[in-house]
Amino acid sequence: MPNSNQAKKRLRQDKSRTLANKSRMSRIRTEIKTFSSLVGEKNVEAATKQFALVTQLVDKAAKTNLVHKNWAARNKSKLAARLNTIQASG
Repeated sequence: MPNSNQAKKRLRQDKSRTLANKSRMSRIRTEIKTFSSLVGEKNVEAATKQFALVTQLVDKAAKTNLVHKNWAARNKSKLAARLNTIQASG
């Protein structure tokens, strides 16, 4: 347990930041799953809108160092490729 006031404050800050980061990552994962289900249904219009939302969330997470920038780029690329496959087929 922390003894100094500074260490106590850091513990309080870490708890609140961890909770916020978990919430943000959960939202990103949920939106990616929604996008995947739309791609599975071959709903091009809705998937395109969802892709824009997911891209925005992932970019913001990378900008605030919630996720690594290469993780963000890799996932956006992967999702874009999946979107392109249903756009080409439909």
